[in-house]
Amino acid sequence: AYNHQKDFKKAYQYYVKLTNIATKDEDKLNGQLGALRSAWRSEQIDQLPNVADLVIQNPKASKQQKGIAHFYKAKALLQAKNYQNSLESFKQTIALSGNIEEAAESRYRIASIQYIHCLLYTSPSPRDRTRSRMPSSACKKKKTHKEKKTNTSLPTWYNTSIHSRVIYH
Repeated sequence: AYNHQKDFKKAYQYYVKLTNIATKDEDKLNGQLGALRSAWRSEQIDQLPNVADLVIQNPKASKQQKGIAHFYKAKALLQAKNYQNSLESFKQTIALSGNIEEAAESRYRIASIQYIHCLLYTSPSPRDRTRSRMPSSACKKKKTHKEKKTNTSLPTWYNTSIHSRVIYH
C-alpha cells in the first residue's frame, strides 16, 4: 500500500519488519526484495548495501533476484564513490541477471567507471604541462599604427643610465 502511495520510507520500514518476523523463507525473501527497492526509491543509500547482501545471501533468491540485489548495491556504492566495489557488483549483475535491463545499465556503468578511473590515473598534472608551442611574438601585444607614430621614446640601444651622466662642454 505504501509503495502505491509512494511513501517509500514507510514501505521500507514495513518491509524490514516483515523480514524480521517472517516465518516462511518466501515471505522473508519478499520482505528483503521490497526493502531493497524501497530503500533505493527513498534514497536511503547507506542502507542499500546491507539489504542487498541479505538478498544475495538468501538461498531462496533466484539468480535474477541476486543480480538485481547486486545492481542496487553497485549503484549505492557508485554514489558513495566506492568505484572498485561498485565495479565488482556491476560485474556480478551481468553474470547473474542475463540479458535484462539492469545488465545493460551495468555494462554502461562499468564503462563509465573505467573511464573515470582512466581520467583519475592518466590525466596530466598541471606540473606536467609543456610550454606553449606558440612563438613568443604571438603572445605580445602589437602596437597599432597610431601608437607607433606617437611613441617618442629613445631607441632601444640608447642606454639612458650611461648617457645621462655624460656632460658636454
